Amino acid sequence: MAAILRARGAEVDQLVIVDAFPPTGAVPDGTAAEVAARLMRAAGVEPEPDGTFPLARYKEVLQRENVGLGTLTEAELSAMKDVYINNVLLMRRSVLGRFDGDLVLFTADRAAVTADNPRTPELWRPHVAGRIVRHRVDADHEGMLTRPEAVAQIGQTLAAGHQGEK
Repeated sequence: MAAILRARGAEVDQLVIVDAFPPTGAVPDGTAAEVAARLMRAAGVEPEPDGTFPLARYKEVLQRENVGLGTLTEAELSAMKDVYINNVLLMRRSVLGRFDGDLVLFTADRAAVTADNPRTPELWRPHVAGRIVRHRVDADHEGMLTRPEAVAQIGQTLAAGHQGEK
């Protein structure tokens, strides 16, 4: 989006990304229900036998493991699930442009690095012409914007001018 805005003449002061990386392979196929089922399984919850999203069980897991998201109502969790599914479906047809400025990247230090998800800032290199400035945050992915300490670190870093790893 930053590259598109710049191409249209808009001023983009900063490109800040919080613990996200471009796809390293094919985005999994499937219907919205199948995408939701993968989300559930990743959280340790099986979908209902009829394939529906088990909001109450998902909320229980979140309350047990993630204080921030566990405070959301079922309606808010349902909306979050819908946004997640929509984002996955959009990723299938998205084409990332090249941003001509710098990228400020906040990464979750407690997130698992795997062959499918190497989580390296250099994944952004084909899409960023300027510097990639990385800031490590002592959080898992889910806690980046829900844990007060992580949010404070991100806010303080941005307010201070974000001097980080290059």
